[in-house]
Amino acid sequence: MLRIGVYGHKSSKSNRNIIMKPAFILFLSLLATHSFSQITSIWKGKTPGHECDWNWPCNWSNNRLPDDFTDVFIPVDNTLTYNYPVIKSDCIEINSLNMHRDASLIILNGKLSILDSAKSHYRKDQIQGKVKYEKPDPNSIPGDELTTIKSNKF
Repeated sequence: MLRIGVYGHKSSKSNRNIIMKPAFILFLSLLATHSFSQITSIWKGKTPGHECDWNWPCNWSNNRLPDDFTDVFIPVDNTLTYNYPVIKSDCIEINSLNMHRDASLIILNGKLSILDSAKSHYRKDQIQGKVKYEKPDPNSIPGDELTTIKSNKF
């Protein structure tokens, strides 16, 4: 069936499809963007037998390991055990790292890659080990993308 449109042009189902296809593609794009947005994961530690193991899902608030879509937060541990995360031998990639001023992180035989250092907040003396900044902080010194950080706390 052929109809006359608002501007006197011939209209048909195929013209409606021309409009509906981009709208549907836009909808799918927005859905995919929302599905892959960053999540926040908070270190809780203290899982029996794996108290400080970064790679133990139960040590994280959402019971899954942080990945490149994760904004990680390490709070202060007010107990006497000080169960802060330890990365033992993996190359870990996260979106950002935020640490309470009294928290710490140890990286043994591994590396932590931080994709968005501009969103990250911590002091370099809180981390012992290798940290790689994928998107260097605009305030950092050029050529300082891979930093070995040592702390006298441990």
